[in-house]
This record gives sequence, C-alpha cells and structure tokens, in this order.
Amino acid sequence: MSISPINSLFIEERKMEDKNYKIGSAQTVYVGEPLIKRRTYLAKIQSKLVAIPEISSVLASSGFGVIPLPQGTPFEVKYDVFINGEKFSAMEVPTKNGIVAVLFDVNGLVREKVLRNGQLLPESFSVKPINANVVTKRPEKILDKKMIENFELIYGGVNNNQINLTYREFSPDDVARTAFFQELTYPTDSEFVRYKSMKVKVHNVSSEGINFEVVAD
Repeated sequence: MSISPINSLFIEERKMEDKNYKIGSAQTVYVGEPLIKRRTYLAKIQSKLVAIPEISSVLASSGFGVIPLPQGTPFEVKYDVFINGEKFSAMEVPTKNGIVAVLFDVNGLVREKVLRNGQLLPESFSVKPINANVVTKRPEKILDKKMIENFELIYGGVNNNQINLTYREFSPDDVARTAFFQELTYPTDSEFVRYKSMKVKVHNVSSEGINFEVVAD
C-alpha cells in the first residue's frame, strides 16, 4: 500500500464580473432603473476538493464502531491511496473515535477500507447501503475582492425628442461619487446608443420605459 497526500486547497486570483444583462438578450427597464449595471473585480478565490455522499450511509465494524456519512455533507479529500494496484481516494471523516480517512474508488463507490494515522485499519468494515457513493466537487469561496470598475447606466425617460441616460460610477465600497455622474442624451430615433465600450440597440422607447439589448460591452 502507498499513500500520497493531496494538496486539496487552492487559492487563485481571477477576474470576475457581476452584471444585470446578457449580450443579445432583449429586456425592458423603466425610468430610474439601470439598463446596464456592471461590477468587475479581481477576486482571491479559495477552493477545496471535497467528496459529498449522494445518499446517507455508514461504515460499521464490531471493533471500531460506526462511521456516519450523512447525505450532502462535504468531506475533504486528503489522499490518493494505492492498494494492490488499485487506486482509491481518501476523505477525512470525523467520528467519536477520532478522524479517519474513508476510501472510495475512481467511480465514487465507498469501499470498506479505512485509514487512521496513515495506516489501514485491520477491522472488517461493512458499508450500508452497499451502493453508497460520493461525488467530488471543488466549491469556491471568495476571500477578498479588489474592485476594477463599478458603474451603471440609468434610464431617465425622453424629453424634447431625446433619450436621457445617466452614467454613474461608484467607488470600491459602492458609494456613488458625484464627480463621476454624467448626463447623456441621444436622439429618440437612434438605432443604437454608445457610451465608452458599451453599445446598446434600442428597440422601443417611451417616456415610461425602454426596450433594448446590449450588443457589446
């Protein structure tokens, strides 16, 4: 038997966006609502490889006792284990007798093999139900954000044959800066309105609302 520790914890930086629109998808907003709202930020993301039981199951032995595997509970995957040429993964599971590592095979099937302190326990375990299995996932958690841009483009209705929009930019803590407000006007018969890199196709416009689609951002 050989055991190889797995570095299941990853931390990476990734550019991410939150926005209220999809390119090429038509929608309607009303006066005072944003056509475009976008936050772009550099996120520090932590992810950890876990095994999640798809059904509640237990491993049991007369010597060690019961090892519960509740449905939906994530257990960190800590090791690759090779026994007689067969590869397993091992997930750490807390029990009343301490932390153990329960093995599952490449198909996610929970096996009757259990490690403790790096050693295979000699007890004869049974798995109930026998088709108990896990799925591996890598859920992510955002540890920190560094704002790159944070703005919205708000519909202000029509006046004197003009479409009124307001560009409003926010500071990293989401506080509007008066120095970053800008009033924009476009002819009501415009097929497209542009501001910076954003291009919006206008389908219909009235004093109450605007139907549009973002074609480029």
